[in-house]
Amino acid sequence: MLDVDGFACSDFNECNTANGGCGQFCNNTIGSFNCYCATGYSLRLDGFTCTGFGPVSQLSCTFTTTTSISITWIEPVPDVKGYDIIYIPTHGFFQPSPKTHFRSPGDTTATISGLFSGVQYSLSVFAFGLWNDSANVSTECITGLPPPINISLSLASRESVVVRWSKPARTLVLGYRVWLTDKETMIVASSRHLPQSAVSAAFTSLVPATEYVVAVSCISTFVQGPQADVTIITETDPPFNLFVDDVRDSRLALFWTPPVAKLIGYELQIDSTGQRRKRRSTSTITLPGSSDSYLIQDLVPATQYVLSLTAVSRFARSTAMTTTGITDTDPPSDFKVQKVSSSWMSVKWTPPVAVIVSYHLEVIEDASQDEMHFTIPSTLTAFNITALDPTTKYTILLAAVSMYGRSDVVEIYGSTVSTVVAEYSRTTTTQEATTTTTDRHVATTDTFWLNQLHTTLRTGSTPAVNQFRLELLETTTMSPTTEFQLQKDASTTPVKTPASGYNREYRTSQTTLSLLQTIQRMKDRVGELLVEETSSEDVLTTAESIKNLFLRDSFLHLTNSSSEFPLEVNSK
Repeated sequence: MLDVDGFACSDFNECNTANGGCGQFCNNTIGSFNCYCATGYSLRLDGFTCTGFGPVSQLSCTFTTTTSISITWIEPVPDVKGYDIIYIPTHGFFQPSPKTHFRSPGDTTATISGLFSGVQYSLSVFAFGLWNDSANVSTECITGLPPPINISLSLASRESVVVRWSKPARTLVLGYRVWLTDKETMIVASSRHLPQSAVSAAFTSLVPATEYVVAVSCISTFVQGPQADVTIITETDPPFNLFVDDVRDSRLALFWTPPVAKLIGYELQIDSTGQRRKRRSTSTITLPGSSDSYLIQDLVPATQYVLSLTAVSRFARSTAMTTTGITDTDPPSDFKVQKVSSSWMSVKWTPPVAVIVSYHLEVIEDASQDEMHFTIPSTLTAFNITALDPTTKYTILLAAVSMYGRSDVVEIYGSTVSTVVAEYSRTTTTQEATTTTTDRHVATTDTFWLNQLHTTLRTGSTPAVNQFRLELLETTTMSPTTEFQLQKDASTTPVKTPASGYNREYRTSQTTLSLLQTIQRMKDRVGELLVEETSSEDVLTTAESIKNLFLRDSFLHLTNSSSEFPLEVNSK
Protein backbone atom coordinates (compact mmCIF):
# COMPACT_ATOMS: atom_id res chain seq x y z
CA MET A 1 0.00 0.00 0.00
CA LEU A 2 1.45 3.36 -1.15
CA ASP A 3 1.83 5.91 1.51
CA VAL A 4 0.52 9.41 1.12
CA ASP A 5 3.94 10.72 0.13
CA GLY A 6 3.67 8.74 -3.03
CA PHE A 7 6.99 7.05 -2.57
CA ALA A 8 6.90 4.62 0.49
CA CYS A 9 4.70 1.54 1.01
CA SER A 10 3.16 0.22 4.33
CA ASP A 11 1.65 -3.18 5.22
CA PHE A 12 -2.09 -3.41 5.45
CA ASN A 13 -3.34 -5.38 8.48
CA GLU A 14 -6.12 -7.57 7.23
CA CYS A 15 -6.86 -8.84 10.76
CA ASN A 16 -8.11 -5.44 11.71
CA THR A 17 -11.04 -5.86 9.42
CA ALA A 18 -13.54 -8.53 10.49
CA ASN A 19 -10.72 -10.53 12.10
CA GLY A 20 -9.52 -11.22 8.58
CA GLY A 21 -12.50 -13.51 8.10
CA CYS A 22 -10.97 -16.03 10.57
CA GLY A 23 -13.29 -18.13 12.72
CA GLN A 24 -11.11 -17.89 15.89
CA PHE A 25 -7.77 -16.21 15.67
CA CYS A 26 -6.15 -14.04 12.93
CA ASN A 27 -2.44 -13.64 12.54
CA ASN A 28 -1.27 -10.67 10.42
CA THR A 29 1.86 -11.03 8.31
CA ILE A 30 3.73 -8.67 5.93
CA GLY A 31 1.61 -8.45 2.94
CA SER A 32 -0.76 -11.19 4.09
CA PHE A 33 -2.41 -12.96 7.14
CA ASN A 34 -3.49 -16.44 8.27
CA CYS A 35 -6.10 -17.95 10.53
CA TYR A 36 -5.50 -20.45 13.40
CA CYS A 37 -7.51 -22.22 16.02
CA ALA A 38 -7.36 -22.62 19.77
CA THR A 39 -6.17 -25.77 21.44
CA GLY A 40 -8.74 -28.48 20.97
CA TYR A 41 -9.73 -27.07 17.55
CA SER A 42 -8.38 -27.61 14.02
CA LEU A 43 -8.42 -25.31 10.94
CA ARG A 44 -10.61 -26.46 8.21
CA LEU A 45 -9.56 -26.67 4.61
CA ASP A 46 -11.06 -23.25 3.75
CA GLY A 47 -8.36 -21.77 5.93
CA PHE A 48 -10.82 -19.63 7.85
CA THR A 49 -13.08 -21.72 10.08
CA CYS A 50 -12.16 -24.12 12.98
CA THR A 51 -13.60 -27.42 13.96
CA GLY A 52 -13.48 -29.09 17.57
CA PHE A 53 -14.51 -27.96 21.17
CA GLY A 54 -13.27 -25.64 23.90
CA PRO A 55 -11.90 -26.28 27.48
CA VAL A 56 -13.93 -27.04 30.59
CA SER A 57 -15.20 -24.10 32.61
CA GLN A 58 -15.59 -23.18 36.30
CA LEU A 59 -12.93 -25.60 37.60
CA SER A 60 -12.70 -25.39 41.43
CA CYS A 61 -11.72 -27.30 44.58
CA THR A 62 -14.77 -28.37 46.51
CA PHE A 63 -13.30 -30.35 49.42
CA THR A 64 -9.90 -31.25 50.76
CA THR A 65 -8.66 -33.62 53.44
CA THR A 66 -5.19 -34.28 54.70
CA THR A 67 -4.65 -36.77 51.83
CA SER A 68 -7.21 -35.89 49.13
CA ILE A 69 -8.61 -33.10 46.98
CA SER A 70 -12.06 -33.00 45.35
CA ILE A 71 -12.70 -30.79 42.27
CA THR A 72 -15.63 -30.02 39.97
CA TRP A 73 -16.17 -28.35 36.49
CA ILE A 74 -18.62 -27.82 33.65
CA GLU A 75 -18.16 -29.77 30.41
CA PRO A 76 -17.45 -27.72 27.26
CA VAL A 77 -19.56 -29.58 24.56
CA PRO A 78 -21.73 -32.69 24.74
CA ASP A 79 -19.54 -34.78 22.49
CA VAL A 80 -16.56 -34.88 24.87
CA LYS A 81 -15.10 -38.36 25.07
CA GLY A 82 -13.43 -37.91 28.48
CA TYR A 83 -11.22 -35.86 30.76
CA ASP A 84 -7.59 -35.97 31.63
CA ILE A 85 -6.59 -34.51 35.08
CA ILE A 86 -2.98 -33.74 35.81
CA TYR A 87 -1.83 -32.81 39.36
CA ILE A 88 1.59 -31.94 40.73
CA PRO A 89 2.79 -30.42 44.09
CA THR A 90 3.98 -26.89 43.71
CA HIS A 91 5.79 -26.52 47.07
CA GLY A 92 7.54 -28.59 49.65
CA PHE A 93 7.90 -31.94 47.93
CA PHE A 94 9.83 -32.82 44.79
CA GLN A 95 7.90 -34.77 42.20
CA PRO A 96 9.74 -35.56 38.99
CA SER A 97 6.68 -36.01 36.74
CA PRO A 98 3.01 -35.12 36.90
CA LYS A 99 0.42 -37.68 37.82
CA THR A 100 -2.56 -38.34 35.57
CA HIS A 101 -6.06 -39.27 36.54
CA PHE A 102 -8.64 -40.22 33.88
CA ARG A 103 -12.34 -39.67 34.17
CA SER A 104 -15.26 -40.85 32.02
CA PRO A 105 -17.03 -38.32 29.81
CA GLY A 106 -20.13 -38.11 31.96
CA ASP A 107 -18.26 -37.05 35.12
CA THR A 108 -17.73 -33.43 35.99
CA THR A 109 -16.18 -34.11 39.48
CA ALA A 110 -13.09 -35.89 40.64
CA THR A 111 -11.39 -36.77 43.94
CA ILE A 112 -7.66 -37.17 43.97
CA SER A 113 -6.47 -39.25 46.95
CA GLY A 114 -3.14 -40.48 48.30
CA LEU A 115 -1.75 -36.96 48.46
CA PHE A 116 0.73 -35.46 50.91
CA SER A 117 -0.66 -33.46 53.82
CA GLY A 118 -0.24 -29.74 53.99
CA VAL A 119 0.91 -29.50 50.38
CA GLN A 120 -0.33 -27.16 47.61
CA TYR A 121 -1.19 -28.96 44.37
CA SER A 122 -1.76 -27.61 40.82
CA LEU A 123 -4.56 -29.47 39.06
CA SER A 124 -5.25 -29.21 35.27
CA VAL A 125 -8.26 -30.67 33.44
CA PHE A 126 -8.28 -31.48 29.70
CA ALA A 127 -11.35 -32.47 27.74
CA PHE A 128 -10.64 -34.74 24.83
CA GLY A 129 -12.67 -35.75 21.77
CA LEU A 130 -12.27 -38.29 19.07
CA TRP A 131 -9.55 -36.43 17.18
CA ASN A 132 -8.24 -33.73 19.49
CA ASP A 133 -8.12 -32.34 23.05
CA SER A 134 -9.41 -29.11 24.47
CA ALA A 135 -7.22 -26.54 26.03
CA ASN A 136 -6.33 -27.26 29.69
CA VAL A 137 -7.85 -25.39 32.64
CA SER A 138 -5.86 -25.27 35.93
CA THR A 139 -6.48 -24.51 39.63
CA GLU A 140 -4.51 -24.87 42.87
CA CYS A 141 -5.65 -26.69 46.02
CA ILE A 142 -3.97 -27.40 49.38
CA THR A 143 -4.36 -30.60 51.34
CA GLY A 144 -5.22 -30.30 55.00
CA LEU A 145 -2.84 -30.66 57.97
CA PRO A 146 -3.38 -33.45 60.49
CA PRO A 147 -2.81 -32.82 64.21
CA PRO A 148 0.32 -34.09 65.90
CA ILE A 149 0.14 -37.69 67.03
CA ASN A 150 1.04 -39.51 70.25
CA ILE A 151 0.42 -36.45 72.38
CA SER A 152 1.00 -36.96 76.08
CA LEU A 153 1.58 -34.99 79.27
CA SER A 154 3.79 -35.52 82.25
CA LEU A 155 4.20 -33.46 85.39
CA ALA A 156 7.72 -32.26 85.87
CA SER A 157 6.82 -30.78 89.27
CA ARG A 158 3.80 -29.58 91.22
CA GLU A 159 3.78 -26.31 89.22
CA SER A 160 5.08 -27.35 85.78
CA VAL A 161 4.05 -29.69 82.98
CA VAL A 162 5.75 -31.15 79.89
CA VAL A 163 3.75 -32.01 76.75
CA ARG A 164 5.18 -34.38 74.11
CA TRP A 165 4.04 -35.31 70.59
CA SER A 166 5.14 -36.86 67.30
CA LYS A 167 5.09 -35.47 63.75
CA PRO A 168 2.43 -37.07 61.50
CA ALA A 169 3.69 -39.02 58.47
CA ARG A 170 3.57 -37.69 54.88
CA THR A 171 2.99 -34.17 56.18
CA LEU A 172 4.70 -30.94 55.31
CA VAL A 173 5.19 -29.29 58.74
CA LEU A 174 7.07 -26.05 59.08
CA GLY A 175 6.38 -25.61 62.83
CA TYR A 176 4.02 -26.11 65.74
CA ARG A 177 1.81 -23.95 67.90
CA VAL A 178 1.42 -25.03 71.54
CA TRP A 179 -0.83 -23.28 74.04
CA LEU A 180 -2.17 -23.76 77.57
CA THR A 181 -5.74 -22.86 78.60
CA ASP A 182 -7.31 -22.65 82.06
CA LYS A 183 -10.36 -24.85 81.58
CA GLU A 184 -12.46 -23.11 84.23
CA THR A 185 -11.96 -19.58 82.91
CA MET A 186 -11.05 -20.47 79.28
CA ILE A 187 -8.20 -17.99 79.47
CA VAL A 188 -5.09 -18.86 77.49
CA ALA A 189 -2.40 -18.87 80.11
CA SER A 190 0.52 -19.40 77.71
CA SER A 191 1.09 -19.79 73.94
CA ARG A 192 4.21 -20.32 71.84
CA HIS A 193 5.41 -21.26 68.32
CA LEU A 194 8.05 -23.93 67.95
CA PRO A 195 10.15 -25.07 64.95
CA GLN A 196 9.43 -28.21 62.97
CA SER A 197 12.09 -30.11 64.90
CA ALA A 198 10.33 -29.68 68.23
CA VAL A 199 8.69 -32.70 69.83
CA SER A 200 7.95 -31.33 73.34
CA ALA A 201 7.23 -28.17 75.28
CA ALA A 202 7.31 -27.26 78.98
CA PHE A 203 5.00 -24.91 80.87
CA THR A 204 5.96 -23.60 84.29
CA SER A 205 4.49 -21.43 87.05
CA LEU A 206 1.19 -23.24 86.95
CA VAL A 207 -1.39 -22.87 89.69
CA PRO A 208 -1.76 -25.99 91.87
CA ALA A 209 -5.09 -27.83 91.89
CA THR A 210 -6.09 -26.30 88.51
CA GLU A 211 -7.42 -28.04 85.41
CA TYR A 212 -5.58 -27.08 82.20
CA VAL A 213 -6.02 -28.01 78.52
CA VAL A 214 -2.76 -28.29 76.56
CA ALA A 215 -3.21 -28.09 72.76
CA VAL A 216 -0.72 -28.64 69.88
CA SER A 217 -1.28 -28.02 66.15
CA CYS A 218 0.89 -28.32 63.02
CA ILE A 219 1.68 -25.28 60.90
CA SER A 220 2.57 -25.31 57.18
CA THR A 221 3.29 -22.50 54.74
CA PHE A 222 -0.36 -22.14 53.95
CA VAL A 223 -2.43 -23.28 56.93
CA GLN A 224 -2.57 -24.20 60.62
CA GLY A 225 -3.95 -27.64 61.21
CA PRO A 226 -6.42 -28.81 63.85
CA GLN A 227 -5.28 -29.19 67.41
CA ALA A 228 -4.55 -32.27 69.40
CA ASP A 229 -5.20 -31.59 73.09
CA VAL A 230 -4.99 -33.27 76.42
CA THR A 231 -6.27 -32.26 79.86
CA ILE A 232 -4.19 -32.26 82.99
CA ILE A 233 -4.86 -31.30 86.62
CA THR A 234 -1.96 -29.96 88.59
CA GLU A 235 -1.27 -31.43 91.99
CA THR A 236 -2.72 -29.94 95.15
CA ASP A 237 0.14 -28.39 97.07
CA PRO A 238 0.31 -29.14 100.79
CA PRO A 239 0.42 -26.65 103.65
CA PHE A 240 3.90 -25.74 104.82
CA ASN A 241 5.68 -24.26 107.83
CA LEU A 242 3.73 -26.63 110.07
CA PHE A 243 4.57 -26.11 113.75
CA VAL A 244 3.15 -26.55 117.25
CA ASP A 245 2.88 -23.74 119.79
CA ASP A 246 0.99 -22.78 122.96
CA VAL A 247 1.49 -26.24 124.44
CA ARG A 248 -0.36 -27.06 127.67
CA ASP A 249 -0.95 -30.29 129.53
CA SER A 250 -4.26 -30.97 127.78
CA ARG A 251 -4.03 -28.95 124.57
CA LEU A 252 -1.73 -27.67 121.89
CA ALA A 253 -2.12 -25.26 118.99
CA LEU A 254 -1.17 -26.20 115.44
CA PHE A 255 -0.19 -23.47 112.95
CA TRP A 256 0.64 -23.61 109.24
CA THR A 257 0.97 -21.53 106.08
CA PRO A 258 -1.86 -22.27 103.60
CA PRO A 259 -0.98 -23.62 100.14
CA VAL A 260 -1.54 -21.77 96.85
CA ALA A 261 -4.27 -24.16 95.71
CA LYS A 262 -7.92 -23.27 96.08
CA LEU A 263 -9.07 -25.58 98.86
CA ILE A 264 -12.36 -26.93 100.08
CA GLY A 265 -10.90 -28.04 103.40
CA TYR A 266 -8.16 -29.71 105.43
CA GLU A 267 -7.97 -33.12 107.01
CA LEU A 268 -6.11 -33.28 110.32
CA GLN A 269 -5.14 -36.70 111.62
CA ILE A 270 -4.04 -37.03 115.25
CA ASP A 271 -2.12 -40.15 116.26
CA SER A 272 -0.93 -41.08 119.71
CA THR A 273 0.25 -44.15 121.56
CA GLY A 274 -1.04 -44.50 125.10
CA GLN A 275 1.72 -45.29 127.56
CA ARG A 276 -0.57 -47.23 129.87
CA ARG A 277 -2.09 -49.58 127.32
CA LYS A 278 0.48 -49.27 124.56
CA ARG A 279 -2.38 -48.95 122.10
CA ARG A 280 -2.39 -46.60 119.18
CA SER A 281 -5.17 -44.04 119.00
CA THR A 282 -6.10 -42.17 115.83
CA SER A 283 -8.68 -39.46 115.26
CA THR A 284 -9.46 -37.36 112.19
CA ILE A 285 -10.80 -33.81 112.12
CA THR A 286 -12.11 -31.90 109.08
CA LEU A 287 -11.25 -28.20 109.00
CA PRO A 288 -12.43 -25.34 106.72
CA GLY A 289 -10.29 -24.49 103.71
CA SER A 290 -9.72 -20.97 105.04
CA SER A 291 -8.04 -22.20 108.23
CA ASP A 292 -4.40 -21.58 109.10
CA SER A 293 -4.43 -22.82 112.72
CA TYR A 294 -6.29 -25.15 115.01
CA LEU A 295 -6.43 -25.60 118.78
CA ILE A 296 -6.42 -29.29 119.69
CA GLN A 297 -8.01 -29.83 123.08
CA ASP A 298 -8.87 -32.65 125.49
CA LEU A 299 -5.47 -34.27 125.06
CA VAL A 300 -3.72 -36.57 127.51
CA PRO A 301 -0.91 -34.90 129.44
CA ALA A 302 2.69 -36.02 128.83
CA THR A 303 1.81 -37.70 125.55
CA GLN A 304 3.48 -37.45 122.16
CA TYR A 305 1.13 -36.79 119.27
CA VAL A 306 1.85 -37.14 115.56
CA LEU A 307 -0.10 -34.51 113.63
CA SER A 308 -0.64 -35.01 109.89
CA LEU A 309 -2.29 -32.21 107.90
CA THR A 310 -3.59 -32.75 104.36
CA ALA A 311 -4.96 -30.05 102.04
CA VAL A 312 -8.09 -31.05 100.12
CA SER A 313 -9.08 -29.42 96.82
CA ARG A 314 -12.01 -30.28 94.54
CA PHE A 315 -9.65 -32.41 92.46
CA ALA A 316 -7.44 -34.25 94.90
CA ARG A 317 -5.67 -34.34 98.25
CA SER A 318 -2.18 -33.07 98.82
CA THR A 319 0.59 -35.04 100.42
CA ALA A 320 0.36 -34.99 104.19
CA MET A 321 2.62 -32.69 106.16
CA THR A 322 3.58 -34.12 109.53
CA THR A 323 4.89 -32.73 112.78
CA THR A 324 4.92 -33.92 116.37
CA GLY A 325 3.72 -32.30 119.56
CA ILE A 326 4.13 -33.35 123.17
CA THR A 327 1.68 -32.19 125.78
CA ASP A 328 3.02 -30.88 129.06
CA THR A 329 3.02 -32.97 132.19
CA ASP A 330 0.16 -31.93 134.43
CA PRO A 331 1.07 -31.20 138.07
CA PRO A 332 -0.28 -32.99 141.13
CA SER A 333 -3.43 -31.50 142.64
CA ASP A 334 -4.83 -31.07 146.18
CA PHE A 335 -1.31 -30.67 147.53
CA LYS A 336 -1.42 -29.92 151.26
CA VAL A 337 0.22 -30.49 154.62
CA GLN A 338 -1.50 -33.37 156.34
CA LYS A 339 0.32 -33.42 159.69
CA VAL A 340 3.09 -31.46 161.33
CA SER A 341 5.44 -32.11 164.22
CA SER A 342 8.48 -30.46 165.66
CA SER A 343 10.88 -32.20 163.27
CA TRP A 344 8.76 -33.46 160.39
CA MET A 345 5.80 -32.75 158.18
CA SER A 346 3.51 -35.12 156.33
CA VAL A 347 2.27 -33.92 152.93
CA LYS A 348 -0.17 -35.55 150.54
CA TRP A 349 -1.51 -34.92 147.04
CA THR A 350 -3.66 -36.29 144.25
CA PRO A 351 -1.61 -37.77 141.38
CA PRO A 352 -1.73 -36.17 137.89
CA VAL A 353 -3.36 -37.70 134.83
CA ALA A 354 -0.01 -38.08 133.07
CA VAL A 355 1.98 -41.27 133.25
CA ILE A 356 4.89 -40.19 135.40
CA VAL A 357 8.14 -41.76 136.50
CA SER A 358 8.58 -39.88 139.78
CA TYR A 359 7.89 -36.75 141.80
CA HIS A 360 10.38 -34.06 142.68
CA LEU A 361 9.87 -32.49 146.10
CA GLU A 362 11.79 -29.40 147.15
CA VAL A 363 11.71 -28.00 150.69
CA ILE A 364 13.04 -24.48 151.29
CA GLU A 365 13.50 -23.00 154.73
CA ASP A 366 12.14 -19.47 154.57
CA ALA A 367 14.70 -17.85 156.83
CA SER A 368 17.95 -19.41 155.60
CA GLN A 369 16.77 -20.41 152.09
CA ASP A 370 18.40 -23.80 152.65
CA GLU A 371 17.05 -26.39 150.25
CA MET A 372 16.31 -30.08 150.49
CA HIS A 373 15.46 -32.16 147.44
CA PHE A 374 13.67 -35.49 147.33
CA THR A 375 12.88 -37.88 144.49
CA ILE A 376 9.66 -39.73 145.28
CA PRO A 377 8.43 -42.85 143.47
CA SER A 378 5.46 -42.35 141.18
CA THR A 379 3.35 -44.82 143.16
CA LEU A 380 3.26 -42.63 146.29
CA THR A 381 0.73 -39.91 147.00
CA ALA A 382 2.06 -38.89 150.43
CA PHE A 383 5.48 -38.23 151.90
CA ASN A 384 7.00 -37.50 155.31
CA ILE A 385 9.57 -34.71 155.27
CA THR A 386 11.99 -35.34 158.12
CA ALA A 387 15.04 -33.64 159.67
CA LEU A 388 13.24 -30.32 160.01
CA ASP A 389 13.84 -27.66 162.64
CA PRO A 390 11.18 -26.93 165.27
CA THR A 391 8.95 -23.86 164.93
CA THR A 392 10.30 -23.10 161.44
CA LYS A 393 8.48 -21.98 158.32
CA TYR A 394 9.06 -23.89 155.07
CA THR A 395 8.07 -23.51 151.43
CA ILE A 396 7.29 -26.87 149.86
CA LEU A 397 7.35 -27.34 146.08
CA LEU A 398 6.15 -30.47 144.27
CA ALA A 399 6.42 -31.34 140.56
CA ALA A 400 5.54 -34.48 138.62
CA VAL A 401 8.24 -35.90 136.34
CA SER A 402 7.35 -37.82 133.19
CA MET A 403 9.51 -39.14 130.39
CA TYR A 404 8.90 -35.86 128.57
CA GLY A 405 9.78 -33.47 131.37
CA ARG A 406 8.57 -31.87 134.56
CA SER A 407 5.20 -30.41 135.28
CA ASP A 408 4.59 -26.97 136.68
CA VAL A 409 5.39 -26.69 140.37
CA VAL A 410 2.64 -26.62 142.97
CA GLU A 411 3.56 -24.70 146.10
CA ILE A 412 2.37 -24.79 149.70
CA TYR A 413 3.68 -23.46 153.02
CA GLY A 414 4.06 -25.23 156.34
CA SER A 415 5.56 -24.72 159.80
CA THR A 416 6.88 -27.16 162.34
CA VAL A 417 5.75 -26.86 165.95
CA SER A 418 7.47 -26.67 169.33
CA THR A 419 8.82 -29.89 170.80
CA VAL A 420 6.55 -29.55 173.87
CA VAL A 421 3.14 -29.36 172.18
CA ALA A 422 0.81 -32.38 172.18
CA GLU A 423 -1.38 -33.44 169.27
CA TYR A 424 -4.98 -32.45 169.34
CA SER A 425 -7.98 -32.87 167.10
CA ARG A 426 -10.89 -30.61 166.33
CA THR A 427 -13.52 -33.05 167.44
CA THR A 428 -15.84 -31.63 170.10
CA THR A 429 -18.79 -33.32 171.67
CA THR A 430 -21.29 -32.36 174.30
CA GLN A 431 -21.19 -34.32 177.55
CA GLU A 432 -24.11 -34.60 179.92
CA ALA A 433 -23.92 -32.44 183.02
CA THR A 434 -23.00 -34.37 186.17
CA THR A 435 -25.16 -34.14 189.28
CA THR A 436 -23.77 -31.86 192.01
CA THR A 437 -23.73 -33.42 195.49
CA THR A 438 -22.56 -32.18 198.88
CA ASP A 439 -19.62 -34.57 198.70
CA ARG A 440 -18.48 -33.96 195.13
CA HIS A 441 -19.14 -31.22 192.56
CA VAL A 442 -18.10 -31.70 188.92
CA ALA A 443 -17.70 -28.79 186.43
CA THR A 444 -19.95 -29.00 183.38
CA THR A 445 -18.04 -28.44 180.06
CA ASP A 446 -17.66 -29.65 176.47
CA THR A 447 -15.32 -32.52 175.95
CA PHE A 448 -11.81 -31.43 175.00
CA TRP A 449 -9.63 -34.29 173.81
CA LEU A 450 -5.89 -34.33 174.25
CA ASN A 451 -4.55 -37.36 172.54
CA GLN A 452 -1.25 -38.93 173.50
CA LEU A 453 -1.28 -37.13 176.85
CA HIS A 454 1.23 -39.01 178.95
CA THR A 455 0.40 -39.68 182.60
CA THR A 456 3.03 -41.39 184.67
CA LEU A 457 1.97 -43.74 187.36
CA ARG A 458 3.93 -43.31 190.59
CA THR A 459 4.43 -47.02 190.71
CA GLY A 460 6.97 -46.62 187.89
CA SER A 461 4.88 -48.09 185.10
CA THR A 462 5.42 -46.91 181.52
CA PRO A 463 3.49 -43.90 180.23
CA ALA A 464 0.03 -44.67 178.95
CA VAL A 465 -2.00 -42.78 176.39
CA ASN A 466 -5.23 -41.45 177.94
CA GLN A 467 -8.11 -39.32 176.88
CA PHE A 468 -8.62 -36.44 179.25
CA ARG A 469 -11.94 -34.70 179.91
CA LEU A 470 -12.17 -31.41 181.74
CA GLU A 471 -15.54 -32.16 183.32
CA LEU A 472 -14.02 -35.00 185.29
CA LEU A 473 -11.89 -32.59 187.35
CA GLU A 474 -13.29 -32.11 190.86
CA THR A 475 -14.01 -28.52 191.80
CA THR A 476 -15.16 -28.76 195.45
CA THR A 477 -14.07 -30.42 198.67
CA MET A 478 -13.90 -34.13 198.13
CA SER A 479 -15.76 -36.51 200.42
CA PRO A 480 -13.89 -38.33 203.22
CA THR A 481 -13.87 -41.45 201.10
CA THR A 482 -11.79 -39.89 198.40
CA GLU A 483 -8.13 -40.60 198.16
CA PHE A 484 -7.21 -36.96 198.56
CA GLN A 485 -8.79 -34.54 201.03
CA LEU A 486 -8.97 -30.78 200.68
CA GLN A 487 -8.18 -28.50 203.57
CA LYS A 488 -10.90 -26.16 204.74
CA ASP A 489 -8.72 -23.13 204.41
CA ALA A 490 -7.18 -21.66 201.36
CA SER A 491 -3.66 -22.76 202.27
CA THR A 492 -2.10 -25.92 200.97
CA THR A 493 -0.15 -28.47 202.98
CA PRO A 494 1.59 -31.67 201.95
CA VAL A 495 -0.43 -34.80 202.69
CA LYS A 496 0.78 -38.33 202.41
CA THR A 497 -1.69 -40.44 200.51
CA PRO A 498 -2.29 -44.08 201.37
CA ALA A 499 -2.19 -45.16 197.76
CA SER A 500 0.95 -43.56 196.51
CA GLY A 501 2.92 -42.72 199.59
CA TYR A 502 3.84 -39.33 198.03
CA ASN A 503 3.11 -35.88 199.32
CA ARG A 504 0.60 -33.87 197.31
CA GLU A 505 -0.39 -30.25 197.41
CA TYR A 506 -4.09 -29.65 197.15
CA ARG A 507 -5.78 -26.45 196.21
CA THR A 508 -9.03 -25.16 197.49
CA SER A 509 -12.14 -25.46 195.38
CA GLN A 510 -11.95 -21.77 194.55
CA THR A 511 -8.43 -22.07 193.19
CA THR A 512 -9.27 -25.23 191.28
CA LEU A 513 -12.36 -23.64 189.73
CA SER A 514 -10.31 -20.69 188.58
CA LEU A 515 -7.83 -23.05 186.91
CA LEU A 516 -10.60 -24.98 185.19
CA GLN A 517 -12.23 -21.79 184.02
CA THR A 518 -8.93 -20.69 182.48
CA ILE A 519 -8.54 -24.00 180.65
CA GLN A 520 -12.18 -23.84 179.49
CA ARG A 521 -11.66 -20.36 178.04
CA MET A 522 -8.53 -21.52 176.23
CA LYS A 523 -10.34 -24.59 174.97
CA ASP A 524 -13.13 -22.37 173.61
CA ARG A 525 -10.51 -20.23 171.90
CA VAL A 526 -9.06 -23.30 170.17
CA GLY A 527 -12.51 -24.15 168.87
CA GLU A 528 -12.96 -20.62 167.52
CA LEU A 529 -9.60 -20.73 165.76
CA LEU A 530 -10.45 -24.03 164.13
CA VAL A 531 -13.78 -22.70 162.88
CA GLU A 532 -12.06 -19.58 161.53
CA GLU A 533 -9.47 -21.79 159.77
CA THR A 534 -6.73 -19.75 161.35
CA SER A 535 -3.12 -20.72 160.81
CA SER A 536 -1.82 -23.67 162.78
CA GLU A 537 0.61 -21.44 164.64
CA ASP A 538 -2.19 -19.68 166.58
CA VAL A 539 -3.80 -22.99 167.45
CA LEU A 540 -0.50 -24.45 168.59
CA THR A 541 0.25 -21.44 170.78
CA THR A 542 -3.06 -21.82 172.62
CA ALA A 543 -2.65 -25.58 172.98
CA GLU A 544 0.85 -25.10 174.40
CA SER A 545 -0.56 -22.73 177.03
CA ILE A 546 -3.05 -25.41 178.08
CA LYS A 547 -0.20 -27.88 178.36
CA ASN A 548 1.75 -25.50 180.61
CA LEU A 549 -1.22 -25.27 182.96
CA PHE A 550 -1.34 -29.04 183.21
CA LEU A 551 2.37 -29.24 183.91
CA ARG A 552 2.27 -26.53 186.51
CA ASP A 553 -0.55 -27.86 188.70
CA SER A 554 -0.16 -31.20 190.47
CA PHE A 555 -3.86 -31.37 191.16
CA LEU A 556 -4.44 -32.41 187.54
CA HIS A 557 -2.43 -35.59 188.07
CA LEU A 558 -0.02 -34.97 185.24
CA THR A 559 3.62 -35.82 184.97
CA ASN A 560 6.17 -33.52 186.49
CA SER A 561 7.51 -30.51 184.63
CA SER A 562 10.36 -32.46 183.11
CA SER A 563 8.00 -34.83 181.30
CA GLU A 564 7.55 -34.33 177.55
CA PHE A 565 4.18 -33.22 176.24
CA PRO A 566 4.41 -33.78 172.43
CA LEU A 567 1.72 -32.40 170.16
CA GLU A 568 1.01 -33.31 166.54
CA VAL A 569 -1.62 -31.12 164.95
CA ASN A 570 -3.94 -32.27 162.16
CA SER A 571 -3.67 -29.53 159.52
CA LYS A 572 -6.51 -28.58 157.28
